[in-house]
Amino acid sequence: MFYVPTRGTEDWRLRLAQPDRHWAVGRSAMMLALSWEKAEGFPPEVTQTLESVATLGLEPFEFLFAFPEHKTHLPGGSRASQSDVLAIARSGSRLSAIAVEGKVDEGFDRPVAEWLGSDPTPGRQERLAFLCGLLGVDQPSILDIPYQLVHRTGSAVIEARRLNAMPMMLVHSWGSGDEGFDDYARFLRLMGANATIGSVSSGSIGDEQLVFAWVRGDERWRSVEA
Repeated sequence: MFYVPTRGTEDWRLRLAQPDRHWAVGRSAMMLALSWEKAEGFPPEVTQTLESVATLGLEPFEFLFAFPEHKTHLPGGSRASQSDVLAIARSGSRLSAIAVEGKVDEGFDRPVAEWLGSDPTPGRQERLAFLCGLLGVDQPSILDIPYQLVHRTGSAVIEARRLNAMPMMLVHSWGSGDEGFDDYARFLRLMGANATIGSVSSGSIGDEQLVFAWVRGDERWRSVEA
């Protein structure tokens, strides 16, 4: 896959699966585009959150590249997992692949059990088996976890392994109620991590470190039009 530098937020809009539906003032796609594009790297609140990696014994993160609406192929169907942002950073001599999920006043998508359905297709069975193997969990343990969290974290792991890097799944959230945080916390416990807001958490897949972060976005972007 080849990429060209963005020329502004319009390039972010064009990469959306449904630009006319998802591109609106005060919604996550536009707010992510504004905050990341204008910062030309990590937005200030993301930088502040990532400073807490010192508690995990990691060096500070240096932003390298970011790819809006990056698609990661998953087995079992033609639809890829599309991260809102895939950021590549460096912590000392170590790279990190950061899959970003943006949220504004909303929780995550339906749980795995609902996504799978009572009579799952072979493709969905294949995909779920793949994700369970990738994350080192058994199927019953994730049936009540939002599917969005599972495949977004899977994307981080896949992209990190391609780069011999450390995977991170980061939620960039706008909203006073921190909608979806309880689901996020349940998923992190499954992955051996304790969820916090505004700092990083560390879990694992076997001997592989897996980092998570929940970042509260800057509310000034809520009323700005790209």
